Amino acid sequence: MRQLQTFQCEICKEVYDAAADAQRCEAQGRDEQYLKVGDIVLARSGFGWFDGDENWVENYAAISDGGKYSDRQRLMQEHPDHGNCFSACCTFQFFYVVTAIDNWGTCKKTRTHQRRYHLFTEAMTVEQGYRSGVTFREGHHTPILAEYVPASVREAAAKLVGQTADCLL
Repeated sequence: MRQLQTFQCEICKEVYDAAADAQRCEAQGRDEQYLKVGDIVLARSGFGWFDGDENWVENYAAISDGGKYSDRQRLMQEHPDHGNCFSACCTFQFFYVVTAIDNWGTCKKTRTHQRRYHLFTEAMTVEQGYRSGVTFREGHHTPILAEYVPASVREAAAKLVGQTADCLL
């Protein structure tokens, strides 16, 4: 029988053949945590289909029928540079709650340790889209704290805390 020895980074759990490689990986440290579990954020417009609670749509009044941006033909004429725009001016912008934060690192690939933010929304049901996803502070869809959040969203968000997502946002 042959005994093998490997070394693991304590932050990202990446396994290395040499202790020096694992030590270099750990020496990178972690990225700064700038959100906390329970924060309500905006992360990405144009992701998924709205078929849930309209209170979880930050720009519902502007995009829905009769709203500021609801006339797509007029909007496209006024702003031809938009093309097939997936920004908050042309698609729904959902509120998400940060339900969990964990460490994610692919040291051998990116040489970084990133915190992974798990986000959930009630603006989508599982039947029509993804209610959840993970994202990062850099290199993906950076979540930003929402300025105004309806009380009903804050109340419902508390019930989602602790859940983890299994796909990218």
